[in-house]
Amino acid sequence: MKNIFFYDKGIKQQGPNDFVVWLPRLHNIHELYKELGKVFHFSDDSCGSWDAFREQFYYLNVDEIEQCNIHIYHESIAKIIPTWDLAMYLSVINEFITEHMQDISSHQLFFYFNIKEADTIAKYWPGKLVIEESYRGRRM
Repeated sequence: MKNIFFYDKGIKQQGPNDFVVWLPRLHNIHELYKELGKVFHFSDDSCGSWDAFREQFYYLNVDEIEQCNIHIYHESIAKIIPTWDLAMYLSVINEFITEHMQDISSHQLFFYFNIKEADTIAKYWPGKLVIEESYRGRRM
């Protein structure tokens, strides 16, 4: 099982199958797409825009997705992505999971939200928000 972390603070050394996307070195949303592309083996030239990323994400190999635990720390991502872009990003993940739920039922996707940011994101993503002030996280 692969663990993918999107985080900006110290994470203890993970296992050999873990992939950490270090957000502080990303300067814009296009660089985030490229990092996501590396995780899922997209070609670099196909991840430079939201549309390209969305298209690639929809055609991911289901078997590969099934082998991932994705940990997304919203506080980190919010530093480089405007709120409306973050909402779109979360929506695409949610649509993919919902659409293919029968194929990827064992997939675990964890979102960690700070209480202060919950209201903002809830406007764009009602009913799909996990609030965990301590960042312990819950399965979604």
